[in-house]
Amino acid sequence: MAEDTTADETTDEVQETEPEPEAVTPAVEDDGDSVVDLAQQPIVVDWIKYVSSLFAFLAVGLGLFTLLMDVVDPDTIGISEGGPDFADTIVSQLILLTPVLAITIAVFLGAFLGWKLETDDTTTFLAAGLSALVGLVVFWVLGTILGTVFSNFSLEFGDLLINSIVAGIAAAVTAIGGVWASRNLAPATLGSSSDITGESAATPADD
Repeated sequence: MAEDTTADETTDEVQETEPEPEAVTPAVEDDGDSVVDLAQQPIVVDWIKYVSSLFAFLAVGLGLFTLLMDVVDPDTIGISEGGPDFADTIVSQLILLTPVLAITIAVFLGAFLGWKLETDDTTTFLAAGLSALVGLVVFWVLGTILGTVFSNFSLEFGDLLINSIVAGIAAAVTAIGGVWASRNLAPATLGSSSDITGESAATPADD
């Protein structure tokens, strides 16, 4: 009888301890789907590095633009006020924001050329930098001329040209930074421009 009683007690204890692992399992599975864990995936980290580098080069370009404009004297912006008017104030603000917009476009232009242009790094840097410089000069000069046609401003073309070239230098640096980011930090899902360049260079040899 004593043996039967002991066996029954042992069976009861085993039955009481069996459900415990089932209650712990769901909590462990939920932890794997947390936002922190998902954010640490390699693809997410790569995109964060790439986009952050583009904005970093944009900040460098805008900072360089500010420093260079201080050197050439920002008062000689290329226009002189001929009469106070609300519309004239809007036009003048748009003219002053034109190089900022162009520099912002330059970093993404450089990123695109760095990704798509099938050339070596030096050629791509040169293409992106000169394109951004000339593009900003054309953009700012034409925008200012058109903006002053229907406003009370007189255009000082010499000062405008100097300021646009100085701003174009900042845009060129920004565009080159965008190329570098695409060539060195672009995520694998975006495609590597160096791989594209390597394939294009290897094709003639195969023929």
